[in-house]
Amino acid sequence: MEDTPVNAAHAFANAAEEFEEKELWAKAMEAHFRAAEQFLSAMNYTSDPEAIRTLKLLYANHTRQGKELQR
Repeated sequence: MEDTPVNAAHAFANAAEEFEEKELWAKAMEAHFRAAEQFLSAMNYTSDPEAIRTLKLLYANHTRQGKELQR
């Protein structure tokens, strides 16, 4: 599989979910923020408006999840 920001983001998102299942909140928070960063980075690799819209939603979702775990 290619080493792209989208693939990295999905890997971080999966890790965040696994950390949450194990109640490792700090690690889950960090993984959500890393996923968000990678989705944001992925926006530089496309000009497709629908792809950008989806990446923005994923960025916002993982940022929100990270902030919720920060509390």
